Amino acid sequence: MIWRKLLNSLLLVLFTLVITSCNKFEIIQLKLAVKCNIGKKIDFSWQMNQLLPDTVIYNCSITDKPIVIVSQVNRLLCPECLNNYLKAAQRYVSSFNSDSVCFVAIVASKDISRIQSNIEVDPNKVQVIHDINEDFKKYQRIIQPNGMWNVFLLDKDRKVLLMGDPLTQSKVKPLYTTFIQERIDGFERTQDDN
Repeated sequence: MIWRKLLNSLLLVLFTLVITSCNKFEIIQLKLAVKCNIGKKIDFSWQMNQLLPDTVIYNCSITDKPIVIVSQVNRLLCPECLNNYLKAAQRYVSSFNSDSVCFVAIVASKDISRIQSNIEVDPNKVQVIHDINEDFKKYQRIIQPNGMWNVFLLDKDRKVLLMGDPLTQSKVKPLYTTFIQERIDGFERTQDDN
């Protein structure tokens, strides 16, 4: 009986150590990924179409706004869930009260007609891009540990400034918000000086 309690205690301690070391390893891996990806340029030279509620713009280009949040949306997300995500993106972008920010959702779903019929966002704030051959990920030189990082804040040169999803990760949202607002304020100061 004593040996059994001792063995259970030992197993609990080992289990705790394994979990703790895995979390530390994951944190180190994520920090390394962020450090390696900041400043890398996102490649948008692959074939893409912009989805609008009533039409498709073939062979489109990505928005030319100076601040872009790019999200590679999970292709298994249902059309209704995608629409909710897009609405959240529009609310977030609208909170900046600036035309300098755009959210780009990259969708690789095969059921485009169902997705397209659910789009209810302003294309000036949220651009929905159909990744026809699922090329977005293939064209990038981004380190994505365990596929966790699929959202990027980009500058006008399409270089990565931040990573993480401000819509779903509560700890990332204030970082994005502060960073974007500082950029917008910088644009406005530059325009006032001219």
